[in-house]
Amino acid sequence: MEHDDLIFKSLEILHSLTKPERDFLLLLLAKPTHSIPPEADRRLIHPAKVNPFLKKLFKILRVRFSDPFFGIKDLSTEFSMSRMTIFRKVKSHTGYATSDLIRNYRLTRARELLKKEHSVSDTARKAGFKSQAYFSKCFRDRYKITPSGFIQQYKK
Repeated sequence: MEHDDLIFKSLEILHSLTKPERDFLLLLLAKPTHSIPPEADRRLIHPAKVNPFLKKLFKILRVRFSDPFFGIKDLSTEFSMSRMTIFRKVKSHTGYATSDLIRNYRLTRARELLKKEHSVSDTARKAGFKSQAYFSKCFRDRYKITPSGFIQQYKK
């Protein structure tokens, strides 16, 4: 495949994702390279290797992320695979453990909701977090700012 074809195909795939999914993919790629295996990086962005598994994974996450009880067990049921097989596949394709991937996807969606001026408690609930305190802790750990601080900073 020529370089131009590769770029065109990559852009085509990026445009097929929703904005939160593109943002999440960019977050995955922005993670320090020592913590993501280099082969996972290539699998995420190389169009010849776009995996139907990733498409289905993001589709499931998009539909089910707001369910606070959705987790690895449900994901393994959706794929009809064991929890360990799901863990290995997710880890090899994204560089994240399954629970981290779900949490980070929820946080990415929560960030979008906060930008739309939803309250912190409403955002935590809509993003699938059972506890507002846990949501705030995860958000602060991921983005180095509290959700309320993010709202204030975004309004400026």
